[in-house]
Amino acid sequence: MKVRIFRQSYGSVQGVSLRLYRPGQVYDLPAALAAYVVAEGLGIIEMRIDRKASQPFHPERRRSLPSPPFGQ
Repeated sequence: MKVRIFRQSYGSVQGVSLRLYRPGQVYDLPAALAAYVVAEGLGIIEMRIDRKASQPFHPERRRSLPSPPFGQ
């Protein structure tokens, strides 16, 4: 689960040091750790799609069909 960190923490959770995660960065965390980070107010779930990791972006627009004349 992707989480954007916005507050630095210096503790550890289940043996994982939280000081490695920097504010402003997005990390792909295991679900349990992501839930903890969000619950503690250290980060938020990142909902944006990373276009680089997914399909290539094609800016060409599709041509739409002409709309039927009014009243038909």
